[in-house]
Amino acid sequence: LGGEGNPANVSLDLDGTIYNSIKIDSYAAYAQGSFDVTEKFSVTLGLRYSDEKKDLTTMAIRNASGVTTVPETELSASWNAATPHVALEYQWTEELMTYASASRGFKSGGFNGRALQVSEISEFDPEYVWSYETGIKSEWFGRRLVANLAAFYNDYSDIQLTSIRDVDGFLVAITENAGKAVMKGFELEITAQPTERLVVRGGVGYLDAKYTNLDAGATVTLDSELVKTPKWTGSLSADYTWPLVDIGTLTVGGDMSYRSSHFNEPSNLAILEQDAYALLGAHVRFTSISEAWSLTLFGTNLTDEYYMTNGISGLGSLGTADAAYGRPREWGLTLSASF
Repeated sequence: LGGEGNPANVSLDLDGTIYNSIKIDSYAAYAQGSFDVTEKFSVTLGLRYSDEKKDLTTMAIRNASGVTTVPETELSASWNAATPHVALEYQWTEELMTYASASRGFKSGGFNGRALQVSEISEFDPEYVWSYETGIKSEWFGRRLVANLAAFYNDYSDIQLTSIRDVDGFLVAITENAGKAVMKGFELEITAQPTERLVVRGGVGYLDAKYTNLDAGATVTLDSELVKTPKWTGSLSADYTWPLVDIGTLTVGGDMSYRSSHFNEPSNLAILEQDAYALLGAHVRFTSISEAWSLTLFGTNLTDEYYMTNGISGLGSLGTADAAYGRPREWGLTLSASF
């Protein structure tokens, strides 16, 4: 529309350069100790103190029009937090132990450094979580069966959420404090060795994740599902080993992993929802009698499952939704050596 520096050109100028420089100073001190109250009952106490400072320098220029939309701007912020940990353990027998724990977690805040104008430069607050867990760890039949069960409850505040927004034709990733969220569920892990040659491993997990309170300006709603939080996950694998006299061993195995349906981006765009899927794999391994080297033929994603691993919605600007997909069916050969 005019010469270099004409502000009317800026709205048509999608060729921009954003300069960012960040300096982070992070310090922490922690201590932890375990105390045997009785022969069977023990208590673990811990405390960590974290102090972090971030200094950001940012600048943005529209290249074709030559307009500096963000002059060199410097921002500084610091945060600190004390995060305790307490755990109780009771060893009922040599094969059975129960426990309960509570911990506080801290993730520092920061800056959104891809601003295209000064008014868009923003800071986000730290994220905190109180994590509670209780469970059982057990061994049975001379360790031929190992079973562990855990239940957890995680209470987040100022949870950090990355959303994709359109800023004057640019897709910009913004970290925001969405509000409060709760994640609760359980995990079960079992390892069984019914014979000397056969080992079977399995696990199942359940997760109930939801927002409970939203900060002003959050881009999600209380009905939105959290990103990448399938309700159900599962895994199963088995290995069978044959001894080869005076040569080594031959092991044949297979594995399966499962994830129920889930969303890949915060707005829960339907086209980027991943349906439930399972991945299958298999391997054949020869191990030398000295165990110094092994040769493995393996296959992954044997059913050639087509599944998303990530997604970004640009419908508000470019009119597209982009997805990244998992690796297809693959075969490989691995030679390993120990020294």
